Amino acid sequence: MAKLHPPKGRQKEVLYLPATGHTVVLGTAGSGKTTLAIHRAVHLANPTVDHGGQTLLLTFNKSLVTYLNSVGGSTDNVDVHNYHKFARGYLHARGKMGYNAICESGEKKNFCRQAIQQVKNGGARSPILDRPIQFIADEFSWIAQNGILTAGEYVRAERVGRAGARAVRTDRGILFAAYLKYLEIRSANGKLYDWDDMAQTVATEFAADNEDRRYRHIVVDEGQDFSPVMLRSLAAAIP
Repeated sequence: MAKLHPPKGRQKEVLYLPATGHTVVLGTAGSGKTTLAIHRAVHLANPTVDHGGQTLLLTFNKSLVTYLNSVGGSTDNVDVHNYHKFARGYLHARGKMGYNAICESGEKKNFCRQAIQQVKNGGARSPILDRPIQFIADEFSWIAQNGILTAGEYVRAERVGRAGARAVRTDRGILFAAYLKYLEIRSANGKLYDWDDMAQTVATEFAADNEDRRYRHIVVDEGQDFSPVMLRSLAAAIP
């Protein structure tokens, strides 16, 4: 830990917050959130205190994992990973991660095109089906990132942002039918997941997993980059 700046001012208050429940820490750029996340992980993992236990320090970005490892020093009770490494490892342990099972971006767009065409071949007609394939892929990602499992949930979901960048409610039924077709085509091609819906399977598996949790604490750096279903899966990953 010699390379880390010591906590100062209100950082000390955050470092020693209670070790139970969920806490969100907000701060401006340069306020030391990442440094404090490392300090917090080491504090929570300290085996000499009552709350000490195996701790996961998690980030969305692979390059940030390298940085965290370089400045954080080594401790037996802290693992530093990005989210998808954590997810793949857990699903593998549950027998849910086969070889080459994740759909990459180019494959996803191809499967999206096939799904749209099959829906059209079935008689569906709507201008939404003629939108650029990137729009379709992004909308499918939004569905997955929010853990939406039914057409009704999708229709009722509140959306924010520019109107042209999202599907309006009247288009969602037909778009969800295309999404289900996408999942079907992807599965038929041996791809169990894409990078967006893997987290939903993690959350589902944890809900059915009665084994002791590997981690007692999880610290998330740059949490705004995580989708809602990613955060739900992490909340289920600790006791």
